[in-house]
Amino acid sequence: MDTNHVVCVKWGNKYISKYANVLNNMVKRHTTVPYQFHCLTDDPNGLDPEINVIKLPQDSCVRTWWSKLWMFSPEMPLKGNILFFDLDVVIFDNIDQLFTHDAGKFMIIRDFNRCRIKDWKLSNSSCMRWQSGTMHYLWNEFKANSAQIMQQNHGDQDWITKRAKDDINWWPDQWV
Repeated sequence: MDTNHVVCVKWGNKYISKYANVLNNMVKRHTTVPYQFHCLTDDPNGLDPEINVIKLPQDSCVRTWWSKLWMFSPEMPLKGNILFFDLDVVIFDNIDQLFTHDAGKFMIIRDFNRCRIKDWKLSNSSCMRWQSGTMHYLWNEFKANSAQIMQQNHGDQDWITKRAKDDINWWPDQWV
């Protein structure tokens, strides 16, 4: 059985450590699935001791919201089922199905911010799940061509939507 991991990314000073601590507590309250909680960060100060810290690499590509893409790197040390949440996500109901729905597939939410766009097929990277080792191309291609990708895409979720289009599966809209 695969290990379940819940991951968040805290880079820079937009969010203080308290956001990761609160997210960890929300996950604890709203799942019965065994998991390990991790924060990928450049600054672990203020994180609760029970949070596993994974230091983000010193890399010019790892900055702002683009730092999320490092989760798909072959150097990401976690093995198993990875469930990611942005630090500003609020969890208020059971999330067990996010670990198991369409197991083994790359899951992401449909972008609720742009729902009025005709033929709405955009994704929002604030909540994603994948099996470790299955999505390395997202990081590898970004790393190889980061300046152009950052110039051509508003953010990481637009890059993920374009590049991973054949791997994307959306959770039911009413779940997230």
